Formats: sequence, C-alpha cells, structure tokens
Amino acid sequence: QNVQPGHFGSREDAFQGPSVFTASICFSAVHVTMISPPQLEGRALSDVKLGEVLDGKVVGVAKNALFMDIGCVVEGHLTKMNMNGESPESYSMDQTVKVKITDINTERSKIELSLV
Repeated sequence: QNVQPGHFGSREDAFQGPSVFTASICFSAVHVTMISPPQLEGRALSDVKLGEVLDGKVVGVAKNALFMDIGCVVEGHLTKMNMNGESPESYSMDQTVKVKITDINTERSKIELSLV
C-alpha cells in the first residue's frame, strides 16, 4: 500500500483484528508503527443473552445509528430503524439509554439493539 509521510491509515488483519498504523520516511527507509485499538472491557460476547435489557452508554453517534457501551467486549449497535422514530443525532455522547439485545452475531462479533 502506498503511504505518504505522516499518513494515518488502517487495515484489517485476519488474525488480530483491525489495526491502525502511522508511517514516516527517513533516509530512504519507511518506518511503520502498528497500534492496536483499545479493547473494551466487560462480559464476553458468549455471556450476553438475546432479549436481555441493559443500560447502554452512547459512545458513538452516526447519521443512522448509535454505538453503545453495554458492558461487553463488543459495542452494541442501535440502528435508526430500531429507535422508535427518533433520530440518532438527538442523543449525546455518554448519555445512558435503556436497550434490549435483539441479535447476537458471534461470527462477526456484532450485537444489535433496540430501544426499550
């Protein structure tokens, strides 16, 4: 991959998950530093149950979804479709919201949520 000096990028590593890298060029050599993203702490994905009701904390707001810390090693994903007509932009970072687990995909490490 072509990288410019000071460029930030990312790639998907099949064995270690997503990584972030920085690159610099010094004396005709390229130095690449790989940084793993911080791991969420909490319950294992196998410990959460379909239909479970939890308090989630908003950790990311997108146009069509919220990303929630639900006390699991995987963030929960609350789509606009599951928000009872509310807009994700009406929520703020660190806001606590009561959510229900509607789908758990262990192969893709995803948890889908709906509002309670």
